[in-house]
Amino acid sequence: MSPVARKITAGLLVVLLLVIVVSLFRKYTPISKFATNLTESSPVPLPPTGTFIDNLEASVVFYRDNSLFELTLPSRNVVQVGTGKDLSYPHIAPVWSYDGKKLALVQPEFLFATVVSYDDGGLIASYPIPDQYKNTDISLSFSPKGDILVIGLQKGKSAADQAISFQPLAADRKSSQYDRCRSGGVWISPDTFIGVCLLGDTETVVGLQFSDGTAAMTPLARGNNATFQLLGVIDYQTVLLKKIVGGQETLGALKLDGSFGSVPAQYAKLFPTKEALADPISALKKKISEKTGIKDVDDVNVSLDNTWIVFHANEGLYAVPLNFSEKPFFLGAGSFGRIRP
Repeated sequence: MSPVARKITAGLLVVLLLVIVVSLFRKYTPISKFATNLTESSPVPLPPTGTFIDNLEASVVFYRDNSLFELTLPSRNVVQVGTGKDLSYPHIAPVWSYDGKKLALVQPEFLFATVVSYDDGGLIASYPIPDQYKNTDISLSFSPKGDILVIGLQKGKSAADQAISFQPLAADRKSSQYDRCRSGGVWISPDTFIGVCLLGDTETVVGLQFSDGTAAMTPLARGNNATFQLLGVIDYQTVLLKKIVGGQETLGALKLDGSFGSVPAQYAKLFPTKEALADPISALKKKISEKTGIKDVDDVNVSLDNTWIVFHANEGLYAVPLNFSEKPFFLGAGSFGRIRP
């Protein structure tokens, strides 16, 4: 073979190798860019509806046909912001950071939890889901400051079959995962997370104080044959807690010093019933059905200013004022509607 032929052959081999590497990278790594404006919005604004929708300045992301869309209000224009060609979205709700700048979602093809900068589509971070929790219940949430993605992992009802993972978005901060901890919890302050973990064989309410990417765990209350469910934050020193012993449920207030007492009356008055205090989302779903006549409400998202709701029922998304002063407005087919803060 001549020198020229050898150079051509070597060049072709390099090109072929690059093609193979690129194809493998595309197949087995998470997305690095979010597709935007894949469908054109209507050039002519839709006519006013004569409802509360006309006075909203908001946007809602939702899933439809394995793709992610954004609905803008009051225009009701819809654009596709993530495509099913590269992503096949699962039945896991996306979640906004509190400032509305970041969106987290799960890529099921690769099973990565991904955080993107929503306005420019840039990838901020991506985290693989542990093998033992693939194809199980997964939940996403942000810390109050938006600097940590919390991934709840659940393959069973027991705390022994759950875990919670804290993934700082900054590359220089360490991640941490706590096995045998319930997949949910609450932030009582910007740097303090309250959760429930098995310490030995005993369910224990714990506080995790984050500093420089690491967390110090402090036991707050041990179960002693009891199980716990964290329900909400009463104030910066107190959480609402359900304690279950022998099938008997007790609602109470747990302070960071470990003391457990009755729910403050002033806090309890914020909820119309004891059931709403114990499970506000289920109570809201029930109220939506009672007020609107729409059955099978299975997902609810409340606006940050607590004035309106997006809910899912009968394969579609609806919006309604939180005070139910108007009838629900049908937004269109889709699921997991999430109002941008």
